[in-house]
Amino acid sequence: MTWMVTVGGRYARRPALCDFLSEWARDFYTQAEMRGALHDVRKSKTFFAFHPHGCLSAGWTINGTFNQAFTRRAGRVNWLIDPGLRNKNPTFRMLCDAYRREDRAIEAGDRQGFQEIMSRGESVALIPGGFQDAVVAQFGKDSCVVRKRKGFVKYCLHYGYRLHPVYTFGECETYHTFTGFRGLRIRISERNIPMVAFFGWPLCPLLPRPESRILTYVGPGIDLPHIASPTQEEVDHWHGVYLSALEKLFEDNKADAGYPQASLEIL
Repeated sequence: MTWMVTVGGRYARRPALCDFLSEWARDFYTQAEMRGALHDVRKSKTFFAFHPHGCLSAGWTINGTFNQAFTRRAGRVNWLIDPGLRNKNPTFRMLCDAYRREDRAIEAGDRQGFQEIMSRGESVALIPGGFQDAVVAQFGKDSCVVRKRKGFVKYCLHYGYRLHPVYTFGECETYHTFTGFRGLRIRISERNIPMVAFFGWPLCPLLPRPESRILTYVGPGIDLPHIASPTQEEVDHWHGVYLSALEKLFEDNKADAGYPQASLEIL
């Protein structure tokens, strides 16, 4: 562990692991693709809000972070994760340092990170539901926690960003999960403690189920106005616009993804 902490920065010069994940990790799944309004993606001042988190964020990771085709289309994207994982977990820190290049970075999703990155007009990707999304994850059920998550909309208004809803079908089939005591686990997760228990592939339960299909759809961009000091009413309005766009993205693409009877629970 000490070795990983001290040499993590030097791994930025040895990107073999990231290249492997970009080229071959998607082959672990039956199908892994990014679809949707990719033609509508711009290369700056864009916020990609991914849903759902699931147990280990397969769609975010495979179809987003390590998707070279998406990187070429979207330009530089800063993938924001929990600050504790980014800066204090030695394994994640090493991986994040290795991932960094001119056109991509994995950074801490705290207030300072948001402000520094968005003040430069660089694009951002985030899972708004965070650990609470993971807590409500249930096999075969599409759900995400975003109804009260409005901070990302406020940042987009403050800096005048374009906002894309992004949804991954099949994320809920990567792992079987423990679903009891959900209310208690949600309350604990508000302290950034991931209260989840899951298993995936029987041969190695920590790995996702290889028969999963990971299909990530990018919704059309929402052009938010540039409001230096948005009021709560303005944040509420545009958050409502975003929720409607997320629901439409889900309904418009669920049949194409192979889940015509699916329904989305927004918590």
